[in-house]
Amino acid sequence: MKAIRAWLRMYATTGTYPYAETGEESYRRHGHLLSAVHPLNGGSCDASGVWTQISARVDHAFAYGLKTWAQGQGQLYIPTVEVASAANFETVLNSATLRQTAIDNLLLLVNGTTTTGRFDSPWDGVDLRLEGVDISYKTVFNQWISDLADALHAVGKLLCVSPIGIEADSAGTLAANYYIHDYAILASKADYVTMIQDVGTLGTYDWLEQTVQYALGKGVTASKLFLGLTTRGQYYDGTTHEVSYTYGQTILAAASQTATWHEETGAGVRYRLKNASWNGGSNSMWVIDYDVWRVHTEIADRHGIAGVIMFGAGDHTYGEDESVWRAIEEWQARPIWSGYSGNHARCDIRADILGRFTRYRKVFVKSGTATTIVSDDLFEPDDWWKGALLYVLRDSERVGGRPEGQLRVVTSYTQSTHTLTVDHAFDNIAALDYPDEGDVIELYASSIPVAEVNRMIDEAIKKASAYWFAIARDTTTLDFVSSTFEYTLPTDVGVLRGVFVRNTSSDKWTPYLNWAVEGQPGAYKLITTGDAGAGDMGLIYETTLGWSTSPVTDASYLNILNSPSTRDHIFEQWAREYIVNLVLEKLNLRMMNEGDDAHASRRWNLARYYKQEHERIAANHAMPKVHGQVTRQGWMEHDYNLRDRLYTRLSRGGTEPGT
Repeated sequence: MKAIRAWLRMYATTGTYPYAETGEESYRRHGHLLSAVHPLNGGSCDASGVWTQISARVDHAFAYGLKTWAQGQGQLYIPTVEVASAANFETVLNSATLRQTAIDNLLLLVNGTTTTGRFDSPWDGVDLRLEGVDISYKTVFNQWISDLADALHAVGKLLCVSPIGIEADSAGTLAANYYIHDYAILASKADYVTMIQDVGTLGTYDWLEQTVQYALGKGVTASKLFLGLTTRGQYYDGTTHEVSYTYGQTILAAASQTATWHEETGAGVRYRLKNASWNGGSNSMWVIDYDVWRVHTEIADRHGIAGVIMFGAGDHTYGEDESVWRAIEEWQARPIWSGYSGNHARCDIRADILGRFTRYRKVFVKSGTATTIVSDDLFEPDDWWKGALLYVLRDSERVGGRPEGQLRVVTSYTQSTHTLTVDHAFDNIAALDYPDEGDVIELYASSIPVAEVNRMIDEAIKKASAYWFAIARDTTTLDFVSSTFEYTLPTDVGVLRGVFVRNTSSDKWTPYLNWAVEGQPGAYKLITTGDAGAGDMGLIYETTLGWSTSPVTDASYLNILNSPSTRDHIFEQWAREYIVNLVLEKLNLRMMNEGDDAHASRRWNLARYYKQEHERIAANHAMPKVHGQVTRQGWMEHDYNLRDRLYTRLSRGGTEPGT
């Protein structure tokens, strides 16, 4: 599932235009949707390299309880540290001794104890929001980040870096100090990178798109890139004020104004926000709500990045539009681009896994030879993909034809020509069998072949069958026969959920209620307690979770609803997420021995996290099941909601049972 994280304000703002309370109320309502939390109270570096704590941000119950709540829900706990005074941090950067002191003191917070660090030590990692440092410090600033990353990784901790999103290498649209981060270092050293955005110029749709493209183009992999999206708006009355959604609505109501959709301003600049303007332009309001989030999250989907981070969660008085959380749930359920019809195809599940595990891309081929592939979708630095595995996912001319399914090792990559060279020639009978325009390839930086990842997915599906099942519909195997009271059910019936009848006088299916099940798995019998007469019999039943086709291909899809076009079923999402997390646990355990002790420690921590995650999903989101001999009465008592869902369309005169 796509990741949503949140920066949580740990103190209330005050003044004429307050824009946020603490994030506690919002977190308590919606925290279960998050994969990580970033409390904004990690500290600020002073001129001596000490990360000072602000009492208002840490000395309250929410701050003391947040780590326990977050980790209890399987979330990463990664506080954010900031620069309250750029001058202080520049003093630190001017001294090699102070730079090391700042790293050592930060490690005490991240990896220390409640005695050596602070009340919530240790953390899972740290998030850096170091804004305002003068551009003249760029070299030493980025070297300090690199050194900090090495120190954190040596003790198995994560580094997140959250710069203001930029569109170029050097000063352009924004002030010079926004361009201080070296994205090549972020690409190689940071575990996660978040492009911070805001409303106004920084919140235009085109600007968000440009900053994501820039980060990806500098080598930041999609699997580690997050897009920071705000929930706060801006109010202008001669001076610009940052305001919460709820307070902004109060201002609009007092002025009898309503914000409407604003698509463009100027030549080719898409804002895609909501705006209201009155008093001849002397007053205006930019609004961030459900509609804006729904559109802006499309950028994350388009580039397949790891997810989004929310800024500005608050309470009902000074908080976000509550329906933004609905936009988040809808976004998480939306499928990412797939080469096949269903977003639960094996290739898509594998892409989800590899995208979280390592550097990963799925791209279209422009042209190819026996040993090279050109793709205009590639933009990473030279040899970024050297040593990666290249798998031909789809041949555009012939499904299953050469070179589909072939695996090679990339020996070189040239950015200027977008060309990959592989270790040995693709198998061919004719030149047509070489990769060519329209083919789809996968690239991933790992030594584990595709076949083994597929095997891990198959094993995970078997384990998932203990918590989720496929719903099968059968309208052809059996017919009701007059004066017949016993029928042999299909051998794949696990638990019978519903029986329907359609007689010759009507084309509508209606529930048949007088039935029970007897026998053993694989040999169940349907027993009717009344004469149904002659007619078609429809069955809805549980069967083993698995793939839709045999033999399994990359186009085979997870058969929970037995339909690749069904994309909004919540159980499908949770079953898939369980499978993904279980495989990620196994992959990280497998890779523990391929590297030094620090590498092993990081892999162990990741494996532990994914284990906690799939166990949490199984405990909280399994499908309701009824075991043993099942009557319709038992089904109604144990599974009322599922019954209603299966009958909904039927009650409207559907032509297929349970559709």
